[in-house]
Amino acid sequence: MRNIVLILLSLGVCFLIPGYSSGEDLYQLAISSGNDLQTIGELPIRYFGRFQTETEDNILISIDPLKTDVLDRLKSPYRKLATASEGKTFFWIYPNPRKSLPDPLLSVELARDREGILVDISREEAERLSAEGFPIRLMVSLPIGIASTAPKSLMGGRKGWVASPKPVIQEMMGQVTESQVYTYTGDLTGVWPVTIGETPYTISTRNSYRTAEIQKAGQHLYEFYKKLGLEVAAEEFICWDTLQRNIVAQKKGSVFPERIIAITSHYDDMPNSIPAPGADDNASGTVGVMLAAEILSKYDFGRTLRFINFAAEEQGLGGSSHHAWKSYCSGEDLEAVINLDMIAWNTAGSLPDMEIHASPMIPASLDLSELLQNIIEGYGLGLVPSINKSGSGRSDHASFWGFQFPALMATESSKDFNPNYHSSRDTLSSFENLNYYLDMIKAGVALVAHLGGLVEEGWGYLGGKVIQAETSEPLPNVSITIQNPSWGYALSTTTDGNGRYNQRVVSGNHSLTYKINGYAPKTISEVLVAKDETVTRDVSLLPGNFYSLIYLPLIIKDYAPKKGCP
Repeated sequence: MRNIVLILLSLGVCFLIPGYSSGEDLYQLAISSGNDLQTIGELPIRYFGRFQTETEDNILISIDPLKTDVLDRLKSPYRKLATASEGKTFFWIYPNPRKSLPDPLLSVELARDREGILVDISREEAERLSAEGFPIRLMVSLPIGIASTAPKSLMGGRKGWVASPKPVIQEMMGQVTESQVYTYTGDLTGVWPVTIGETPYTISTRNSYRTAEIQKAGQHLYEFYKKLGLEVAAEEFICWDTLQRNIVAQKKGSVFPERIIAITSHYDDMPNSIPAPGADDNASGTVGVMLAAEILSKYDFGRTLRFINFAAEEQGLGGSSHHAWKSYCSGEDLEAVINLDMIAWNTAGSLPDMEIHASPMIPASLDLSELLQNIIEGYGLGLVPSINKSGSGRSDHASFWGFQFPALMATESSKDFNPNYHSSRDTLSSFENLNYYLDMIKAGVALVAHLGGLVEEGWGYLGGKVIQAETSEPLPNVSITIQNPSWGYALSTTTDGNGRYNQRVVSGNHSLTYKINGYAPKTISEVLVAKDETVTRDVSLLPGNFYSLIYLPLIIKDYAPKKGCP
């Protein structure tokens, strides 16, 4: 494994993960059930992800030619796609709605999913295709354990469904204004200078290979989130021999900080030459993430909200692959990812169509997409959404699909494709329907707000004193479990040396259970705590031969490395 990593470093591949070995052959393997995937997870193979054709589910694997007998034992159809050799790179290439894939490329096709083709081409050829307007995705190896991991559900199904619009979320959406959207887009696209590090600077390009320029753009985003009071990190990785930075901002959840909702975009752009304004692709999605952060950071959410701008998307989804890998290997509970890519183009006078891309192999991705459609319709936004249930892999959401995270992409209609794509003409002044752009951002803000667990009830406190019933002496170290059924959480606290306790809780009904060895446990139900109220519940416990195991509060976490993770 160490030799493989050294090979990748010499090639300058995006993000440092075990990759394609020169001694292995690449195979396409059909799968028919979860049992197939469970078995595959135990084989001496390298795993490159799952994809669908019109007729079957498949995975991509590589294996030592001397060990191919294990494939025969699987009794699943397979075919060899390529014989490995040092320096090979494999890319998924996707058509441009205005351009078909070139014939020379089709002649070297190795495999095909519902939209794109897999080819063995050089990095330079892939980047030339990207510059010509064909989205690319680098094929990367994934931890083998993912192959047999069941996709998670969307927070208990559809309980976040919008029965009627929430006034507080309407208030949030009302904060998306034309002047802000216009200003932030102009800032990112070089219409006027911005202040970065206390110095005026014009962002003339955000191309990943224009190292100084894209780092300035990243610094601009970093400083923007920092001013909002958010936790911010510049997440560094190497892509094709260049240092790149994802900008990751976060507002920690007040109830379930370990549960994360992410809204994302890529901030790099094309073409390689200057100027490269990239207004639609993808200053538009980046402005959507910026405004979501600016608006939602003012409110109290139970879940952690994460705002991410990825680098190196145009080079094969480098930044999102790096972040998804880190999230998976660190065991993060990433409950939903909403990716905004090209959300500003709508030809004047045309229908305001937009697309939501979901993965058929991750049911929660479909649930997430239907929730977004429900929000657009429920809040009366001027958009006509359609869900692509066999969604495109041509943007950063696909990196999260690879790790079985629920994700979607919201994007403008491919039937009304921006004619200025990947050109210097992709400018703020070229937009023909700014209201469409605003409504796309409002939809993203509302979706994150619904998923984030808005604490509308406010907070209060539960406190009191626990004493021995017969002597009235205070009881220290009594374990108290506080449950809130509507939120589904259970908090734990203990009494101090004077038998007292005080715990901050979300307003609402609670039940409290008091336990200590040698005393009869006691439960009090229906304890209502109002916003900013302190409710006192003093309790006396009767001594007796009662013993129970007392557990300190902890977060259950699997500290063993996941299979295939460093």
